[in-house]
Amino acid sequence: MKKKSRKTIKINKNETGKKGIEYHKRKLKLLARFIGTLAGMFWLFFGLMEPFYGVTGFFMNILPGIILIICTDIAWRYGHTGIFLLLLIGFASFFALMIYGMSMLALVAGIPPILSGFVFIFGWYEKER
Repeated sequence: MKKKSRKTIKINKNETGKKGIEYHKRKLKLLARFIGTLAGMFWLFFGLMEPFYGVTGFFMNILPGIILIICTDIAWRYGHTGIFLLLLIGFASFFALMIYGMSMLALVAGIPPILSGFVFIFGWYEKER
């Protein structure tokens, strides 16, 4: 009587080890960049749709979106400096708008940069074994 051969379970190399960690870190950074860029594009589009008066009004309306996109790009390329800027922008806009009593605008303006900054932190952080 022949013995049945046991099937061995193959472990996907993308899920374990150093290669898998790098894969997941890259995905987290991509998610953070997507969140920051999408929020920046929202504010840029919102600024373009606002009525503006003259060149100064035009730049005042689109400036938040441009700053958010630039800070997201800095966080993508240089790490800690951009993450600090994203968190600073997020917390400053959130608390400044909360002080003035605009709680819904504080959520819309503050949460995406804060969320993007924390996801970047998780993407840059490497756990030592």
